[in-house]
Amino acid sequence: MTRFHRLAALALIALVAPLSAQAQSQNLSIGYTDYEVLLANMPEMQSVQQQIQTFFQTRQNELQQAAQQLQESAEQYQRQSSLLSEEAKAEREQALVTSQQELQQRSGRAEQELAQRRAELMRPLFEKLQAAIDAVSAEKGLDLVLPTQVGGDPFILYVNDQTVVDITRDVASRLGIPVNETE
Repeated sequence: MTRFHRLAALALIALVAPLSAQAQSQNLSIGYTDYEVLLANMPEMQSVQQQIQTFFQTRQNELQQAAQQLQESAEQYQRQSSLLSEEAKAEREQALVTSQQELQQRSGRAEQELAQRRAELMRPLFEKLQAAIDAVSAEKGLDLVLPTQVGGDPFILYVNDQTVVDITRDVASRLGIPVNETE
């Protein structure tokens, strides 16, 4: 668990502890759901994953070609270096360093573009999922819905059957997706 995930879990615990006591004393209705199971079972997820993989593969191929060209330039420099003047060597070395830096910058931009593309593609799924959670929450009269995981790590939630309900299957039903009993 990363430091961020630990902090998020602690913040959620800090939020849940007083709410649990308040829920018991004021009859707050609290639900929880497994966002990851729901997202994984949404039919659109396969298309999104394929688009992300295609985008990633395209960028990776471009970077590999650039890295191969840099490698070839470096090998060519090594073969020719004994024939070059000191000034020409310095120029070629600087060009190789510049090319290496540009490759690193392209790699960083590709990572950012991948993250941005993933966010763009996932946004409609998150919105659809949130709309279903909102609808089920309203139907059940829930005051609060919590995730069962924080940052991909299981989140242990004290469950008092009288005050906290699992709405994962209800949300899946609203989305028209199957969710296995074991999930």
